[in-house]
Amino acid sequence: MSRFGDYLKEKRLEKGITTRNMASDLGVSVSYISELESGVKMPPNSKEEKYNNLVDKIASFLELNEEESSRLRNLADSDLGAKGYLSTDMTDYINNVPLAMAALRKAKDANLSDSEWNEIIENMDKK
Repeated sequence: MSRFGDYLKEKRLEKGITTRNMASDLGVSVSYISELESGVKMPPNSKEEKYNNLVDKIASFLELNEEESSRLRNLADSDLGAKGYLSTDMTDYINNVPLAMAALRKAKDANLSDSEWNEIIENMDKK
């Protein structure tokens, strides 16, 4: 089961959009959308042009608000992480911002709790 796929399907159905219309607009196959929703395929995570930033393109196509878009991206990251992958946008960020890797290493070594992470995120949201 894919939490990303479940959420994607939920939002698509809420908007009354068919897999055919969605696939056509995004330039992917109907079977690809169906496989994403059913969890057969992992969330898109490729620099290949067709799939690059596809999660953001899906959010835009579905006209998701900021909170819904963030949830979609986070669910994609979570599903990828469960399979041992990191999304390409996060990999790129970590590779381009050396202090990001250092901060993550320190957080890992400190074994930060969810509440401590929430506090960090809240502080970032204030900026």
